[in-house]
Amino acid sequence: MESSSDIQSTREFRIHRPDVGISRKERRVLLLRSLAFAGVLLVLVVVDWLIEPAISPFSLFGATFERLPMMAYLTAVARLLGFLLTAVITLCGIAIPLTANNYTPKLISLFMQDKLNWAMLGLLVGANVMTHWTVLTASAGPLPVDNMMIASVLALLCLLLVIPYAFYVFTSLMPQRIVARIEKEVCDDLDMVTRKPANSCRVRERVVENLKYISNITLRSVERYDRDTALYSLEALRRIFDCYLERKDAMPDEWFRAYSHEFLSKPVQVIQKIERERTIFEVELLEECALVLSMVIGKFREGVRMLGAMTRHMGVSAQLVGDSGSLETIRTYFNSFIRAAIAGRNADAIYMLIYQYRLLASQLVELCPDEAVRVAFFLDYYAHQAVRTGIVFVANLIAYDLTNLVTRAYNCDAPCKDKLLELVLEFDRSDGIEGYPGVIKSRIKLAVWMHQHDRTPEVDQLCSVLAKLSHAQLAAALDEIDRIKTRFFWEITDRRLHVDFVPPEQRPHFEAVRARLLREAETVA
Repeated sequence: MESSSDIQSTREFRIHRPDVGISRKERRVLLLRSLAFAGVLLVLVVVDWLIEPAISPFSLFGATFERLPMMAYLTAVARLLGFLLTAVITLCGIAIPLTANNYTPKLISLFMQDKLNWAMLGLLVGANVMTHWTVLTASAGPLPVDNMMIASVLALLCLLLVIPYAFYVFTSLMPQRIVARIEKEVCDDLDMVTRKPANSCRVRERVVENLKYISNITLRSVERYDRDTALYSLEALRRIFDCYLERKDAMPDEWFRAYSHEFLSKPVQVIQKIERERTIFEVELLEECALVLSMVIGKFREGVRMLGAMTRHMGVSAQLVGDSGSLETIRTYFNSFIRAAIAGRNADAIYMLIYQYRLLASQLVELCPDEAVRVAFFLDYYAHQAVRTGIVFVANLIAYDLTNLVTRAYNCDAPCKDKLLELVLEFDRSDGIEGYPGVIKSRIKLAVWMHQHDRTPEVDQLCSVLAKLSHAQLAAALDEIDRIKTRFFWEITDRRLHVDFVPPEQRPHFEAVRARLLREAETVA
């Protein structure tokens, strides 16, 4: 049945978190390139000095300058600096709005907040102002030698830094960096609320706005089939939830106050419930997840898998900190996700979401048995809903999931094990699904597992239910199980293990259950 690898840790899916700025390696490359430019300049100076010592830069100290050559030189420097400033502004004016239009207008705000951008633009403007001021003062009086030397040094510095700065601008426009910077801004705002609760309402509006920016990046990435950016964005939302959950207890009451203008599509009763359960942030985040899910279903299967996994992670994390209100909200949205997948009749989405929902229940068996039973109830409910809409395979799939939950509960002797077993026994109570192959085979496998662990009363219960089937149905199901000799399914799936596979250690118990079922079926016949 369920292996230990199925009960995944709440931290098992971690996409590498991108650096907010340039990475350590890129900083090293940037420094090396700047030093390389400086080295080339130094070599040229030394070579020039060796060829003609009289005109080398070392001869400038204490020299007397002539007006006309120096005015020509200052004019050339002024033109060069003007060109550099124009080039940098053009670079930023084209690259940044273009990227912002493709991903998010938030990029313009992020660019304006970057101190390095201000430093480079300030250096260029300062060098231009200094050079033009030197030209102006030199034309009206004696040559200002000190100003001229400063302008020359600034011009050389701008020349050395313009290429590394262009490299920095291009790397900062990577969508992963944009997402990471928005994520950092959200986490910084959450920290600020815990320190300065007076501005919590305004800060929450900014946080929600940034959540929408990340969501928009995900949606636009999906539209362009930008897989990496979409997954990074979803992972950022998951990390933001972790960051928030760690600080939730320190949030002021004002933070949890819900306003009707924030949820225009929700009735007043729902808004009051959100405020009462203090789950306004969770609702805002999960609303964005729901929006993304509506886009990725049928278009980006990895996105559906990530949404299911991160929602499961959020539910387990909420239970670990004892936040029942948050867990209920997450469970409600999980139900909505499954409903949307069934309504869209998308087999992949249904398969992946149900798998993640079952893993959530498996992790809750020990953490909160009552919640595990609730999740199992909803699995049962959506199995019957899917059958009513003509998606029969869902009932077979959930039948296996419920039996896996039962084995999980019995393994850890959870107090909910009897209730979970009751759901399995009554799974085919309606909709005519008692003859579905998956339902029959899942119960047979559960009976084998119970027989292996000497659970005689449970074996009797399962066999009594299975005995109501015809001899032909039981024989066909048993033969199908017997024919599966390989542990892994022959296609790549989330579950990977073949649901009908009986491990070698369970083979004797399978044969015992098989003989009993066929004997009882013949007796009934």
